[in-house]
Amino acid sequence: MLWNNAVVTNAGMLLLQQVLEGKQLYLDYSVGGIGTVPQSELKEQTALVNPRQQYPIVQVKNVHNGKQIGSLITNLEVTHSYQMTQFGIWAHIESNPPVMMAILQDDAGLYIPSYADIAEFHFVFYAIIDFSNEGTWEFVIDPTLMRPRLDMVDPTSITPGTISQFYVNVDTGSLFVCIDTRGGVYTWLQLIYGSIASGAAILGASYFGAAYLMERS
Repeated sequence: MLWNNAVVTNAGMLLLQQVLEGKQLYLDYSVGGIGTVPQSELKEQTALVNPRQQYPIVQVKNVHNGKQIGSLITNLEVTHSYQMTQFGIWAHIESNPPVMMAILQDDAGLYIPSYADIAEFHFVFYAIIDFSNEGTWEFVIDPTLMRPRLDMVDPTSITPGTISQFYVNVDTGSLFVCIDTRGGVYTWLQLIYGSIASGAAILGASYFGAAYLMERS
């Protein structure tokens, strides 16, 4: 499924210009919400119309002519189902605060059920940035947001963690993220598309496209 509209915002272009000057760009988080704006106004947006949830970015992966950014979507705090019609990606340069560097929008969107309707609902939402010019940009996930726990075995329901905390089995290289802690029971989701700790991605930007893939464990 391709979303109707997806662009790098004006603020995002300013970030990329700074990176061309040698500064480091960090991916921070993504946000999903409801509502839409006219397509002609998308590049001017600095936030979503009606944000509902903030999600961790869990992967940056090489794809043909670009980079695939994966965000973990869950419904743990969702008390009322909604249709996600906007999706934004936040990033920052050096010590500056995060800004919305890209926004995706679709008239139909994606249905996010409440936790009461579907417990432990989750999927990985992929936004694809397609690059074809000669410029280069470096994207990394901010390591201060990851705070991974390292161990020699996979986590279990009694392995303590916090929501969105990462866990790495250093023996196998498997990567997990904590998605629930209620009742003293810890739910760890294994991320099957490889470690997010793979380092930087060298990118050049010409336009922004988007897609998503449902992953259920």
